[in-house]
Amino acid sequence: MAVTMWTQEFWKAVAERAFKTFLYSAIGIAGMDGIAVGTNIRDINWPLIASGIGIAAIASVCGSILTGLATGGEVSLVDAERVVTGTADDPPLPRHALPDDHYSTDGDSA
Repeated sequence: MAVTMWTQEFWKAVAERAFKTFLYSAIGIAGMDGIAVGTNIRDINWPLIASGIGIAAIASVCGSILTGLATGGEVSLVDAERVVTGTADDPPLPRHALPDDHYSTDGDSA
């Protein structure tokens, strides 16, 4: 079965990436702003931090969508991870756990 962007698995992967980007950006920007103004949490520019982490999360979603369009629905340009659809009783496995013959040599899923 061909993987497309319009699967629940793809959008779960997009949401996970955006959430991680959101958290990493929040920690990084707040940390740098905290260092710049001292350690007083009241002096941190929270609107600036919210803006930065929002832009980072939106950029992550846009990047995932562009990757999906470029690869036919995969979440990684370099094939580091793949969206594998499954049933509720048989959850998707990570790529490294799949048998070697799961993917054909022409790049299409078997």
